[in-house]
Amino acid sequence: MATDPAKWMEQTLDFSKTLKEISIPGSHDAGMYTSSNCSPGAASCNTETQKKPMLGQLEAGMRYFDLRPVWTNGAFCTGHFSNVDVLGGQGCTGGTLMDIFTGVNEFLSRGHKELVILKLSHDYDRDADRFSFNESQLDALIDLVTRMLGKWLYLNDTGNRLAAIPLSRIIGSSGKVIAVFDRLPDQLVRSGIYQYSDYSPRGDQPGIVSGALSIYDEYSDTNDFDFMRRDQLGKLDCPVNHGGDLFLLSWTLTQSPVQASGCLIGAAASIIALAEKAIESIVPDLRGHGITSANVPNIVYLDVSPVQATAACIEVNQRLGNNV
Repeated sequence: MATDPAKWMEQTLDFSKTLKEISIPGSHDAGMYTSSNCSPGAASCNTETQKKPMLGQLEAGMRYFDLRPVWTNGAFCTGHFSNVDVLGGQGCTGGTLMDIFTGVNEFLSRGHKELVILKLSHDYDRDADRFSFNESQLDALIDLVTRMLGKWLYLNDTGNRLAAIPLSRIIGSSGKVIAVFDRLPDQLVRSGIYQYSDYSPRGDQPGIVSGALSIYDEYSDTNDFDFMRRDQLGKLDCPVNHGGDLFLLSWTLTQSPVQASGCLIGAAASIIALAEKAIESIVPDLRGHGITSANVPNIVYLDVSPVQATAACIEVNQRLGNNV
């Protein structure tokens, strides 16, 4: 029987496994399936990363979502913004968080025994042109998450790190959501709301594992597919990069500044057009790569949320003995 991408975890995974042991597909900049209220120099071609709204991404099998909250006109949406010298924040807003959480609710209300991980980071207060939220805004964001997704939020009472808990314990008899927030102050942590941290074997504090979920996540920052492929597979094979809870394989391509400007007049490829180059390669490249329990691509992270990413993760899990 063919696997339904919307139910792939339930249909294929051994739920005695942990997040540390398995591979799941991830959606880069998941809220950018639409664009509006763009600043000068920004448009759909240099801000949109997805073709499907949240429900469509879930149905395609995505289980880890990069959400970038933006506060604008007194409400929360998502966005793709960069801090540009002199000009300040430049970019476009994407889907609203209410629409995104409604998509999660609709998906899990269908009875899918799937795990949805929401990572909220890159906070941007557009009203104040500040690349962070104040405590009041963070508190309001947490209230929105708990109000809309409260019945799905996983409450960790095990004493173990999230990535070390068997899926059977997390998912139980229905779907679940794990919500992790980057740069979340300790005083705002509450039941079902967790701190996220980037894991790095380098820097001022190399190898520090903090928060409830620590992920190695380093993109290649290139529009050259061959370079990205070598760089990401090399990072996958480097043992020190697996010292956190999870390893994220960033199978994404990034516009150069010239491309980002040129796409406005149709003179360069859009983010989505660049992403298409990477989509068809993910299954054969991972199929042909040596993967063991020591170098698991825990999150296979793409733009456009293609079903190929889901297929690649199913194959990786099968090779690792994670499938039922």
